[in-house]
Amino acid sequence: MFYSYLYRDASLRSINCLNQVSINFHFLMETYLEQWPTRCVLAFSIMFCFIGSWCLRACSYQNTGYGDVYPSAYCGCEEKYVHTFVLNTELAKEYHLCAANVVKFAVKVWYLK
Repeated sequence: MFYSYLYRDASLRSINCLNQVSINFHFLMETYLEQWPTRCVLAFSIMFCFIGSWCLRACSYQNTGYGDVYPSAYCGCEEKYVHTFVLNTELAKEYHLCAANVVKFAVKVWYLK
């Protein structure tokens, strides 16, 4: 804020004193948005993407458990349940396939007799 040319400009500071308008962060952001709307929206969007990607990376590293069967972090509790559900679904699918193979081979044996 102190490095802004609006804050250091002598004419703006004299108007500031005469009109009793405080030049604070809110005033500077409104002025910048009025002067350079595209640049400000682009800068805010890029900062939002960087902060969001950093948060996502931090949470995903916390959730993985670094190769453990179950993640040990608090954020990974839901992942543990999803992982267990997927394993149970795969096991049920294998049981159905094994049962189908038993029936298929029983029919083949009965047909060949």
